[in-house]
Amino acid sequence: MGNTTGAAIYRRFVSANARILLYRQAEITWLEHELNHLEELYQDEKHLRHRVGELKAAPEGSNGSLLWAKVKELDNALSKYNYTLLQQKRLYELPKADDLSVKELYNFVHREESGGRWLDHPEDTIWEIDDKGRQLQKDLVLLSGGFHNRDAFTRFLAGPLLEAFHNVYKRFRVGLSAL
Repeated sequence: MGNTTGAAIYRRFVSANARILLYRQAEITWLEHELNHLEELYQDEKHLRHRVGELKAAPEGSNGSLLWAKVKELDNALSKYNYTLLQQKRLYELPKADDLSVKELYNFVHREESGGRWLDHPEDTIWEIDDKGRQLQKDLVLLSGGFHNRDAFTRFLAGPLLEAFHNVYKRFRVGLSAL
């Protein structure tokens, strides 16, 4: 993305992922409650609690099939939750995008040579920057590229110093064309 080959900056959608986890957690809590209720209801049917084979082979509509269906439903919900939870952990391990990297991408996306703005609102807010060149989205991550390996001096050279040079060059160039 942008001028740097192999560089990619994406959102990790912290709030949306947290909301999904909370909903899944609530669903699991509810299913766990329902399973506990069914196990209490059928506590006298010991064969249902001690022989999984009988649960799996229970006739449709029987207590055993209801209990096994709830076990499978809870298992499915837990699998989705655990997968999402582990993916969220991996997302948090990705390096955060620095302001300079986001600004470079913002400038690339908005350049006329790149086709100008190619996303509409609200999609165009992903790489937005404020008046000081700082990223507005606080959950941007780097997937690749050399951005995150920059030391402070390199960031200064590639950021403010280069920008100041371009501003001076533009003024000089405009001054020459007026002659």
